[in-house]
Amino acid sequence: MKLLERFLWLALLAACGVVLLSAAGVADRVTPLESSTALFWWRWLLVVAVGTSLVLSAITWVLEAATKRPVGAAILWMSGLAFLWIALALNPAPSLRLLSLGGAPPGGTWASVAFCLGLLAIVVTVFYGARRGWVFRTLAMMACAVFVLWVWPRQVEQPAAATLPSIEPTGQRMLLIGLDGASWRYLDPLMERGALPNIQRLVEKGVRGPLKTLRPALSPALWTTMVTGQRPRDHGIIGHEVTRAKGDYRSLPGMGGMARGFGLKHLQAILKRNGKIVRSPATRVERRVPAFWNIATGFETPLDVVNWWATWPAEAILGRMVTDRTYFWRWAARGFGEVEDAVTFPEPLYQELAPMVMRPDEVTLGMAQAFMEVDAQQFAAMQEAAYRHHEILSEFKYYYSMFESHHRITLFLLEKARAGGQTPSDLMVIFRLVDVTSHSSLQFSELVSDHLDNSPEELERFGKVVTESYRTLDRVVGELLEAFGEGNVILVSDHGFGLENRKKTRRVYDHRRGPDGIFLAAGPAFGTGEVAGLSLFHVLPILLFLKGFPVAADMVEDVPTGVFDSEFLARHPMLTMDTYGALVRERSIGESAVDEEMMQRLKALGYLD
Repeated sequence: MKLLERFLWLALLAACGVVLLSAAGVADRVTPLESSTALFWWRWLLVVAVGTSLVLSAITWVLEAATKRPVGAAILWMSGLAFLWIALALNPAPSLRLLSLGGAPPGGTWASVAFCLGLLAIVVTVFYGARRGWVFRTLAMMACAVFVLWVWPRQVEQPAAATLPSIEPTGQRMLLIGLDGASWRYLDPLMERGALPNIQRLVEKGVRGPLKTLRPALSPALWTTMVTGQRPRDHGIIGHEVTRAKGDYRSLPGMGGMARGFGLKHLQAILKRNGKIVRSPATRVERRVPAFWNIATGFETPLDVVNWWATWPAEAILGRMVTDRTYFWRWAARGFGEVEDAVTFPEPLYQELAPMVMRPDEVTLGMAQAFMEVDAQQFAAMQEAAYRHHEILSEFKYYYSMFESHHRITLFLLEKARAGGQTPSDLMVIFRLVDVTSHSSLQFSELVSDHLDNSPEELERFGKVVTESYRTLDRVVGELLEAFGEGNVILVSDHGFGLENRKKTRRVYDHRRGPDGIFLAAGPAFGTGEVAGLSLFHVLPILLFLKGFPVAADMVEDVPTGVFDSEFLARHPMLTMDTYGALVRERSIGESAVDEEMMQRLKALGYLD
């Protein structure tokens, strides 16, 4: 029994040690090992370690019974030595961090003390065997107690909020319209034809230029970069999906940086197969820094936000938040229940917006015929069609219902304010129609010269899908400008579209390689003409300076003054501060009933395998 006890203590120390090494290894990564994820890994590692110790104990008893020799001490010695070798030799950098007593993991001192005590306990059992049992047991208990102290307090730690200075707001109103996937490559020819009169007028009286994007060009990361001014690895939203423990909305860190040599990749694969680790869409929970709406709220400036990427679950702001999950109508036919919590802020707002959310089965033949050549019989087949990868006939009902839902909601928010005798608040909205139709139909488009060997019949049938997407958004821009009234309008996109080669044999229109997006701004605060050198990182500094908010020194870029009118620059000195700090993290949020539906959409768009 003493040998079994020693094996079990060794198992407990090993589980704690692997978690500590992993925390030190991923401390500087996008997803650190937080308390909930540390406990998740510790629980499963402990199961594996205890199982291994029981197997080793059984092997020991069998060998001792067969050989009549005490081999238990040797097996215990080899097990402890193996752990020491893997920990120190295969994970030198995280081991050195922990041995430095104050390393990089959150609560680094406690982590280091727990690791050092655990190593000392294992050294004792390796070199002294059963002769120092009380020393080993004492050190092991102390190591585990300190490990608990390291894990537990971090569940309630909160970053210090940045102290906001007193400011003199500029009083400039702002309407920001995001056109996901829009490109000057296709906007310019359409404007030359006179097909985009509203955008054309903004170009004539405003400032425009390309907006350099990031690679890989993944929309949740890009749009979050625009409103935080930080790189994806710093703001925390790095792509369309994250890996989570089942039932927990904290994302798990990737295997890069996790402890090596302990079989964590194999354990992760087993947990995935058994549904204990799941893939789900990126959410606002991953974001670690304030976005523009948090900053505006801090300066008591009302702002409405509609359909911004990675905003679910809705957060409290001084204004209204309509998250990127609002258009996901809970289709009873697909097995989904009632609307989820936190789809909007304030939450009761959803009851007002629900009638405006268009269902896919509400898309009509006339709506489809505005985009493509389709008769009644073909349209009926479209409505019945299931998901097919980048297939416009099966996806159109989802594309259009999503767009029309956001169109209706945005106009409702603006018109509701005017109906109440108020001036509409600043507003930010993203429309994805150009992006989703470009994925499925740019190869047929009249806007491109290379049609990837598609048939003339297909080109005739689908040749105007992308063109009509741009025209539709131009009409929406005109409607929003009229409803918003006097002020500044900014049009941006996260990336463009271009022809890309995949694996040297397949060509496709896509944006993974990061074609530039667009920047267009018009209004009393902005200048005119062309501007060069803009990137996604400039968007937040532009918004901050427009409103009279300080620009933080830790943002990637400063204010590009060339986009502003000289008189506006002269009247409003630039304010700066060191940082807006970190975003206060919330408690863990239960998983979403609609995650699987969103994952299927992302796969259908080709973002996921």
